[in-house]
Amino acid sequence: MDDKIFKTDAKQIVDMTFDNKLFKDGITRDDMNAYEDLISFLLQSKYESYIRCNEMMSKIGKNSN
Repeated sequence: MDDKIFKTDAKQIVDMTFDNKLFKDGITRDDMNAYEDLISFLLQSKYESYIRCNEMMSKIGKNSN
């Protein structure tokens, strides 16, 4: 899966929270880039872990037959 998807999702999350003024006054949208990168990393890591776990469970199921 293309990592652009995770970056787009992270950007949407940060944009939404920024637009709804959930951050302290004085924080600019540019200040939130590291936060956006963290969200993207977490989304991608969880997805990749899900894929690996699913593959492992599939292999276990095939070996038990």
